[in-house]
Amino acid sequence: MSLEEKIRDREVTARLEGKIEDIYSLIKRLKKLNIDSETIVSSVHEDYDSELPLSTINKILDKEL
Repeated sequence: MSLEEKIRDREVTARLEGKIEDIYSLIKRLKKLNIDSETIVSSVHEDYDSELPLSTINKILDKEL
């Protein structure tokens, strides 16, 4: 793997980690509003343009429950 590929991989990883932190925050806010899990998953999936699979969003939600 070239240095350029490694740098690109790190940038992608950093963006993904940032998105996951944003998703955790969004889930916390939606749960405070007593929104049901299905609606939360659907909303997060829409807000992030389906970039993350539903299974990943569900795993994040499960950690927050």
